[in-house]
Amino acid sequence: MPNLLPPLASRRTHWAELTSGDTLFRHLQTVGESWRVAADSAWLDADPVSNATLSYAAFWWKRGHVDELPESEKDEAFRRWKIFAQMLWCFDEARRSERIEPSEIDRVALGNRLPAFDKQQGITQFTGDPSGRSADVARAYMWIRSFRSIEPSARAAVPVALYDTKEGSGFLATLTLEVMPGGVGEVADHPGAAFDVIHHDAFVKSIGRAWTMALRATSGEARVDGRWRVERRAVPRSSASRELRLVDGPSASGAAVRGWWHVLHNRIPDAEIVVLAQISKDGNSLETVDFVSRKVEAIVREGTGSDGHSAFDTIVVIGDRARKEAEEALGDNPLGIRVVSLG
Repeated sequence: MPNLLPPLASRRTHWAELTSGDTLFRHLQTVGESWRVAADSAWLDADPVSNATLSYAAFWWKRGHVDELPESEKDEAFRRWKIFAQMLWCFDEARRSERIEPSEIDRVALGNRLPAFDKQQGITQFTGDPSGRSADVARAYMWIRSFRSIEPSARAAVPVALYDTKEGSGFLATLTLEVMPGGVGEVADHPGAAFDVIHHDAFVKSIGRAWTMALRATSGEARVDGRWRVERRAVPRSSASRELRLVDGPSASGAAVRGWWHVLHNRIPDAEIVVLAQISKDGNSLETVDFVSRKVEAIVREGTGSDGHSAFDTIVVIGDRARKEAEEALGDNPLGIRVVSLG
């Protein structure tokens, strides 16, 4: 179990461990479970934090490590520190409100309590317009729920084809979608993947539109939340590997709405279908994505196993132009993958 306040001599090593993968999330979950079992209000005293408060741990890392790094390393280190500090804050909120049911009032109150995580001053009181930080509040709300003893009521993993602008090629990733019971219809990312993958604003908003569209297709008032994470995992039988550092754009939202629709209706999405579609900005319709041919090439390249068989049998696109582009990218199509256009 990692130490939140290690000796200065080993802080670089500990920092790399704490801010990689889901190490910190799992560590805090373990601490939280111990606190629940013991029902001890002095839960922090028995933890390796050595009686320090969580806010001090965040301050210690900011002043003792991040601020001391060379300028060339500070931007990335601050990005990771901000996630680190947000996670500690959310964990503390979770243990203070363990038995409080989420409600819209709770959600609004959270927006007033959530501090600012400033590059110069560290954790400070937020003094700006709360309406401009809805994504931050949604993430904090979801992370707090993730640290409570709340398990997803349903989960699905769907393949998504994305495009790397730097490499000029497509690649596959896995989008895991979860439904959290007892919610208010909120949606945000899973804290376990926050350090390793940068989610640009366009991607986050499009996943939010997918959740909203899927909810509209269900009956009754929304009493659930949606949680998601995107990971660079090779599909079955494929040996393809690429580090996933950032995701941008809305092109995963079509796959997301399909996946969440299935989960909300207690169904399992067909894992052999890849959706190349995105939700329009007004959230009311599906439209085609960019770089269709490059994404189809990735589906063929990364979806084909050593046995020569493809993990996918269907590619869904929007419109005749996208269908023709996909079919041209498939060429002779020895794998027998069909292209289906929804419009």
